[in-house]
Amino acid sequence: MKYKDECVIKFLSGKRNRVSISHNNKKYIFNETDKKRFDQQSGESVIEYTGIETDGNTKQSWAIARFKPGGKSLPHYHSSRTEEYYITAGQGAVILDGKVCELKKGDHLKISPNSKHQVLNKSKNETLELIVSCTPSWTPKDFHILESTPKSTSTPKLKM
Repeated sequence: MKYKDECVIKFLSGKRNRVSISHNNKKYIFNETDKKRFDQQSGESVIEYTGIETDGNTKQSWAIARFKPGGKSLPHYHSSRTEEYYITAGQGAVILDGKVCELKKGDHLKISPNSKHQVLNKSKNETLELIVSCTPSWTPKDFHILESTPKSTSTPKLKM
């Protein structure tokens, strides 16, 4: 699937555990079975393909995040990282600085440093799946959990 920012994501051999990512003239191929997993009680599962936690890559990390039906991330922000979400399956929403951005397969969302956000899977039977890029690489030191869920003030359409 090709996204608006020219990122191309392909799942190889019809399986969802091998992925090819082409972005900014670089190509990556990842096999998630040998990567680090982060599972949370909120229904979110993250597998880091490359980054500080897995292979010491400090410039950019890539991961896949999956949200069970009704699952969500913790409300949080990053003070010095830009995140990009590439929706590869399902549909959901991100509460971003108080606004709801509806997301579906094929959408791309860029989140600037210090933007308060939370991912929500609104589906009752589908998994929401997104490839996440962090620049520079994600680190737990720059994952700041908010005390409460970011409040939504409106429901604008996601700008593509």
